Amino acid sequence: MHRHCVVWASALVLGTSPVLVAAQEARVLGLSVEYRDPKGTSAGFAVGASYGYRADESVDLSVGIDYFRKSYEDVAQVAEEDFPGGVTERTVAKRLEYRTVILPIYGAVTIRIPLDYRLSAYVRGGVGYEFLFNRERNYELGVEANRTYHGLGWRFGLGATTQLGRRSQLELGLLYHSAEVEREKKESTRGLPVWKTVDLSGIGVAAGIRIEMR
Repeated sequence: MHRHCVVWASALVLGTSPVLVAAQEARVLGLSVEYRDPKGTSAGFAVGASYGYRADESVDLSVGIDYFRKSYEDVAQVAEEDFPGGVTERTVAKRLEYRTVILPIYGAVTIRIPLDYRLSAYVRGGVGYEFLFNRERNYELGVEANRTYHGLGWRFGLGATTQLGRRSQLELGLLYHSAEVEREKKESTRGLPVWKTVDLSGIGVAAGIRIEMR
């Protein structure tokens, strides 16, 4: 009896230990595209990348960065000229230009719940630090301004994952992002602390690819 127990225990350890080691050593690369609608800026697309490791069959730990850019130009037609052959040439002038870039850097924990052999659900939470860079150029007035904001933020997401290949999965999900970045924190003439803020909180949808590397 004792011999049989030893044999079964040895088989169990030898059979599962490579799986546990592989799970601990698996590195995970994530690439994503998101559509988000922040309260303080115009809605738009963001691209992201993350890198981490698979702690076990259900939990991923990762760090990541997103890149969100939104531009606006005020362009007006100032002249038009017709040429022989039916060609019409327009002269346009750019009067105003805005560019906004948002860079969140964050750490995240993802918990996966298997639904069947190819499909699983996930819940993801993360915290990080965010930067907002805003550049304004007014060509008519000859004015140029650069504004930099920063602050803490957190995010929460949930969705589904389906298997693409042996080490790759496709993710689709919803996310909520909360952050308020600020600049020019100082004291007013009355001695009160004052600063300027932009609310980047909002909901969005995301699609991405998760790749396990060993």
